[in-house]
Amino acid sequence: MDGTPRLGTATRTFWVRYLIALVAGALLVIPAFAVLVVVLDACGAMPAPLIANDACVDEKLAFMRKNIPPEVNLLVVGSSSAMRNFNSPEAVRFDPTLRPYNAGLCALKLGQSEQVIEWLTRRLHGVRRVLLVVSLEDFGDFPRVTPLSLNVTKADRFVFGDTSRLSFYLQSFNATTLLRNATDVRWKRTDMTRFGSVVFNKFGDAPIQPPRDRRDWYLKFELDNRAFMALGRTARAMDARGVQLAVVESPMDPRWQQEFDRSGALTSLGRRKIREAISGTDAVFLEDRSGLSAADFYDAVHIRASSTPRFTRSVLSQLESSSSEAVRSARAR
Repeated sequence: MDGTPRLGTATRTFWVRYLIALVAGALLVIPAFAVLVVVLDACGAMPAPLIANDACVDEKLAFMRKNIPPEVNLLVVGSSSAMRNFNSPEAVRFDPTLRPYNAGLCALKLGQSEQVIEWLTRRLHGVRRVLLVVSLEDFGDFPRVTPLSLNVTKADRFVFGDTSRLSFYLQSFNATTLLRNATDVRWKRTDMTRFGSVVFNKFGDAPIQPPRDRRDWYLKFELDNRAFMALGRTARAMDARGVQLAVVESPMDPRWQQEFDRSGALTSLGRRKIREAISGTDAVFLEDRSGLSAADFYDAVHIRASSTPRFTRSVLSQLESSSSEAVRSARAR
């Protein structure tokens, strides 16, 4: 009996001290993490916060947070085929009235492109034309590939909101991921010769010029009907908003075609399905007519920076022709 009260007191003392230590530790985490952010920022090694949990996408969203221009009339959207292959400075040289912005995001599928287009055309009120740059691979079904996790609502709060960056870091804090990304983010932001580069120009393009090819990106796939359904919804939504949608076929490396589509049947089927998806709307489909060779590619769907002006001029020339044809048809009616 004499020992029971003493044991109870000791137990209570232990738990009180434990809770005090726990609370103190929690309170110290935030300022310690804030110091870490400041130090890494000063060294140029602070990765973007985990918004989509994909380093390439998160870096692009962080860029967009700082670099959304006040006036945009041409919005470029899509996966990395859009981000890497479209050359906005060349577009401005082609037509000085254009004010392009490249919102291409790595690994974006058509259903997610649908969400991004809706999101950004609501935010950027001057947009009257959307270029959805898609490779055939963007319509593919890759069951073994983990899909990109992108919450557009969260991305909107991050890009356009006034909440501090620190709060976004704290919402999804992962010390292991943070330190791993910090080890290579500096070269990604400065070196255009490496595959993971995220060197953005002021328009949001991120072309790269690697000295070698990336063969592991040559994959076999089948077309996914869900992607074409998403494209159809996007075309109808843009029609309802008075925004012209142009679906731009980004080229595939001839070496991929030789290996996986030698007869051209898959490419032809993809083009037919795109046309069917946007039929009955004012959207246009621009086939690839850039005439690029294997030397212009560093993997199945991405072209070297030196080849992006040629692709971009081809796209805009076709777009100009299609617009002129639409005007002539309207006058004839």
